[in-house]
Amino acid sequence: MQPNYIILGLKLIALGVSTLVAIATPTQAADFLRFSIGNRDVSIPVDVLETYIENPPDHSENHKLDNVANLLSPKIQTQLRDILARRYQFSDAEIRHLLSSPMVADFLIQMGDIIETEPGANGADAIRNAMVSASSLPDGFTLIDMMREFPSPSIYMNLNEALQALTNVAILIESTNDIIADIKRLASSQGQTAGNIDFSQWRDLRKPGNFPSSKYTYRVSDSIRDRQFNFDLYLPETTDSNIPTLIISHGLASDRSRFEYLARHLASYGFAVAVPQHTGSDFQQFQDLLIGKVSDMFNPREFIDRPLDISQVLDYLESLNRGDLSDRLNLDNVGVLGHSLGGYTALVLGGAPLNFAQLKIDCNQDNFSVNPSLFLQCRAPRITANRHQLER
Repeated sequence: MQPNYIILGLKLIALGVSTLVAIATPTQAADFLRFSIGNRDVSIPVDVLETYIENPPDHSENHKLDNVANLLSPKIQTQLRDILARRYQFSDAEIRHLLSSPMVADFLIQMGDIIETEPGANGADAIRNAMVSASSLPDGFTLIDMMREFPSPSIYMNLNEALQALTNVAILIESTNDIIADIKRLASSQGQTAGNIDFSQWRDLRKPGNFPSSKYTYRVSDSIRDRQFNFDLYLPETTDSNIPTLIISHGLASDRSRFEYLARHLASYGFAVAVPQHTGSDFQQFQDLLIGKVSDMFNPREFIDRPLDISQVLDYLESLNRGDLSDRLNLDNVGVLGHSLGGYTALVLGGAPLNFAQLKIDCNQDNFSVNPSLFLQCRAPRITANRHQLER
């Protein structure tokens, strides 16, 4: 079982490749990957690890690698080779800007407790240097390329930290499975009380409904928050005078266009759907980070601004309802749904407060977090989010 921690550690590196941190030129390169299993110290040359990508066990020149690899299932071995061979494309400037993001820096420091320059020495700076150096390669870089640019003779993997991360993964998976099981039980219970329903006679909601729709784009300006953003409104072509209304909130580094398919599908069933663009946490913000226009992919103020965006969209819809739409929208009961950070937005609008007490506990843990959203959530304590700030 223990060698699986090696795979976990490499996966953690792979996870960080898209979101790591910047600067400096290494003066030497790593030749060995080192770790301990029980009382045994294992040392694997990086060159042999590269050979392993194409060759299965028993075909390498290093019997230590063969001995470790043979303990892994064929499926995990395939995953390991895929991880090592995967190529990433970032320019030198993009890597430097990306790695300067505070949220990414927090992640890198935790990962540096697993990938070390020597036993007990956090490898965050070394990972930064390796990524910046490897990003200059014309065809992109792999984890093997990063290892070769690692500014230390050896890369040490802390298997104790990897074990803790693995334990956290198991807890997260178990919690997710518990939630899914509860939803299934609730659905089964409600199904039993619903009587004998022949669902074959019902419409297949996976297919489009009967109404075509039209898309309109509006711009909202808020001088108090110094904020401007667009939102798209999808209106079903129906003569109904009480059209139910929904709002969709996109996630971090996304944009409103990603949900056009869903908005049109809902509109085909008679819903009016508004999809705002949350500036400050959208795809453009991420692009601006890569070119150095902003310093972070997420402004903590977004925890406040996103719900206020929805509030302003509702105000705008009320104005449209009094004018061009002739009170056709039902704005007394509006549904809000969101993806990822958009889910947070919807929960806040439903009355859920920011739980600063729990965040203080979660964000001060020394254990490596396997929940990427926690690095985003831990930005929240940097703002003062009293209820009155969410009111207009």
